[in-house]
Amino acid sequence: MVCEINCHPICTLRPAMMAVMKGEGVESRVVDAGHAHNAALRPAVVCQQLLQATDASEGRRKRRKRDTTPDSLGMEVKRALLEAVVADDPDPDVFEAWLFARVQASGTLAGATRAMALQVWDEWEFALASGGFRAWLAAGAPSDDSRQGTDMGLDPRE
Repeated sequence: MVCEINCHPICTLRPAMMAVMKGEGVESRVVDAGHAHNAALRPAVVCQQLLQATDASEGRRKRRKRDTTPDSLGMEVKRALLEAVVADDPDPDVFEAWLFARVQASGTLAGATRAMALQVWDEWEFALASGGFRAWLAAGAPSDDSRQGTDMGLDPRE
């Protein structure tokens, strides 16, 4: 199996990921990022679908017994980024630069914004690479976490 890896300065392929790929017999090669984009896929579409998936994870966060304030703050930053992508609809070829500009303009929230921008970038790259992920997002990101009810066994103390 061959896995094509795009070179992007915002986020390099992590050594741990490379080790797992090598251990599973996956050969990697670097390709020009300009040729890797699916012309029909736009960051705004993926980010709109990621907003739906975020709603499901919010359901899980609210059911946790521990203080989830830090989780909430990070999700607010990520939600703001995702909503801005949907509103601005940046071109796929300049999406990375668009995220970088958002980080630079975030002032005192630069650290949190950078962390969430990297996460959004990773999810964008994964959507480009994975038809299964795109299908899951297009289906509304179905998850048991979005259901109302008990903690569904998520609390290990019970």
